[in-house]
Amino acid sequence: MKELKFQVKTATFDVQKVLFRKAGNNLTALCSCAAGTKNQLCKHRLAILLGDDSAIVSDNVQDAATVRSWLIGSDVQQALHEMADAARALENAQEAYNSAKIHLLKTMLD
Repeated sequence: MKELKFQVKTATFDVQKVLFRKAGNNLTALCSCAAGTKNQLCKHRLAILLGDDSAIVSDNVQDAATVRSWLIGSDVQQALHEMADAARALENAQEAYNSAKIHLLKTMLD
């Protein structure tokens, strides 16, 4: 098993610990922030996975690239793709909803 740890600053300038573990196709990401300790998705883990290293305050920022290389073929990569697909579907649905509202308004004004 491979493991990398980072310290990241939060919006309130606290420092949280983020841990990534790679075993086979499984990538585990843990964070000491409030959301992370409640098993919720947190922005600290997601930022590193998506290429935003700006919050890393530990002296191993370069290791974030290694974590991102662990994504390839992992279960987390698949889940990130599913989330991106759902976000696009949500955006398309919101656009369709807004168009329908405009159509309804125009219909009511005619």
